Amino acid sequence: MPRSRALGPAVREGVLHVCAGAASCDEDPGGAHPACHVHRQDRDVPARLNDSGTDRSRPVPAGTDTA
Repeated sequence: MPRSRALGPAVREGVLHVCAGAASCDEDPGGAHPACHVHRQDRDVPARLNDSGTDRSRPVPAGTDTA
């Protein structure tokens, strides 16, 4: 999900807050009361801008870092 961010020229560092949410429901056809759950992940990513850095960021979702 690409997103564009525009920062004021005086902003050189800060924290980027990223939030993702999803819902899932039990798939038990015999159950009288299937349950649904909301899942949410919040991340605060420190960011610092400099003239020699890249203009892109690639955050790694939790649980997918294989390093």
